Amino acid sequence: MDDDRFTTNDTSAAACADGYLTDAIFNAAEDAIFVLTDGAKVPFANNAYKELFPGWEQHRYHEPLDRVRAFYAPKIKDVDVFVKAVETVRRTRKKYETVIHLANGHICQLIGSIVHTASDTVPSACVESEIWTFRDITQRMNNEEKVLAEQTHRIAVEQASIAKSMLLANISHEIRTPLNGVIGIADLMTLTHLTAQQKEYTEQIQNSAKHLLGLIDNILDFSAIEAGKVVIEKTELNLPELLEDVIGILLPRAIEKGLSLRYELLNTIPGRVIGDSARVRQVLINLVGNALKFTQAGSITVTAEDLEPRKTASEFKTVIRFTVTDTGIGIPQNKIDRIRKPFSQTDDSTSRKYGGIGLGLTVSTELVNLMGGASGIESREGVGSTFWFTLPFKIPVLSEYEVISQTSGVIDYVSQIDTTTKRQLLILAAEDDRITQAVISEVLTQSGYSFEIVGNGRLAYEAFARKKYALLLMDCQMPVIDGLEAAKMMRAMETANRAMPAAGMLSTGSNGGTPIIALTTSGAEEEIKRCRSAGMDDYCTKPIQGGELLRMIEKWLKKSLQYQQNELLTNN
Repeated sequence: MDDDRFTTNDTSAAACADGYLTDAIFNAAEDAIFVLTDGAKVPFANNAYKELFPGWEQHRYHEPLDRVRAFYAPKIKDVDVFVKAVETVRRTRKKYETVIHLANGHICQLIGSIVHTASDTVPSACVESEIWTFRDITQRMNNEEKVLAEQTHRIAVEQASIAKSMLLANISHEIRTPLNGVIGIADLMTLTHLTAQQKEYTEQIQNSAKHLLGLIDNILDFSAIEAGKVVIEKTELNLPELLEDVIGILLPRAIEKGLSLRYELLNTIPGRVIGDSARVRQVLINLVGNALKFTQAGSITVTAEDLEPRKTASEFKTVIRFTVTDTGIGIPQNKIDRIRKPFSQTDDSTSRKYGGIGLGLTVSTELVNLMGGASGIESREGVGSTFWFTLPFKIPVLSEYEVISQTSGVIDYVSQIDTTTKRQLLILAAEDDRITQAVISEVLTQSGYSFEIVGNGRLAYEAFARKKYALLLMDCQMPVIDGLEAAKMMRAMETANRAMPAAGMLSTGSNGGTPIIALTTSGAEEEIKRCRSAGMDDYCTKPIQGGELLRMIEKWLKKSLQYQQNELLTNN
């Protein structure tokens, strides 16, 4: 008896301990938990539930839904959602989850279910209970809403940026198209017999139109940088050739102002490096153009210097420092930081006297940063300025370390191809705009080239299939077949005819084919990419500048002539 009594008391104590433990666990839970058990006089509720719903003791198992609604209505905003949950659990006997909003502003995940447990009083019998859990998810929902709001905002910003870019591109195209005509006609006028006054008026038209084009380009570039749309390319480029290109483009402006414009290589630099040729060129053109604007007398010198000249053949990277030094008006020391900010110049009088909207230097600085470089300004008011930037470059792995020795020079437009050779080189120009056709025709005629002009991509492709051309000028936007598609078709034809080039034919373009120069209204990166992808080798932006077009043509024809000469030497 003593043993039985001891066992019974021990079991009761253990059961009591289990009950306390269970209560402690439930009460420690952050979730509000409520249990209605069939046959129980008082429901179970943990502390979290008691705080939310005072008066919980009045509930009974399977009480009518109208009583459920009456009790919870003051405490749950969407009480109908809660009542539906109760009705669904009772009817389906399955777990049910939903979200409800409490009157205190909190949001809860509601989980309801029916469970069956063994009866303590009737052997082999089960007791049914409703269990309701209110899990506070206010913070999580707020976070999710915040994330959703941020995502929505980001998408809206991206869409606005895309819309802005498209708008600016369309505006650029719409402004450039008539400007092409204005500049083209003005260029043609300069080739006629003009009086001194007519010549002055024509030059004013040209300068005003070119100034407007420069503003458009800077606005587009600044917009692309702001939108994070600028991607830095990694292609092979020739630094001395790039410097010659920049000087060649801007030399007419220097000659017009009576300024000396030259470039120098201060030490031995790599002949070829890996970088973004278009962006380096753009930065140099911006800086040299700026120097030309603010220099009335004297000179402008562009230099390139290898900051890590003592390399071995096994080292394949370097840092080049570019400088543009002028003898212009200079910049006050307290204004140097100001001019690097968007839409800023030294003061309002500078803008009125020299023009511009203060974006060129900002665009250049941002492009240098995107290319992993650094930039700066050194200036003395009344003496001149030096704008410099450094860029890291990789050097292509060569069988022999190729370098260009120290040199300097002044570039002009004197043709390096003799007249007889020009007449033997047939150029095909594909262009649908009549004014641009007239400009190309006049420029090529004056230069002594033989040429043909067609008005769309299909005609260009058909002509290309019939004849051998030394070089193609291809407008990107033409009717019937555009220039990009025509270029792809031509490259496919060349690939199919691997015997190309035929004897006597010039060739150094893409895949060893005929050089194709794109004529495009935009020098935007996306447009240049499309041209390259189509198989085009280079590009000229409209409006067509006679000197720039000739320089580009001769650049590729000289390569072709050199290629042909090397082929002859090899075969002999």
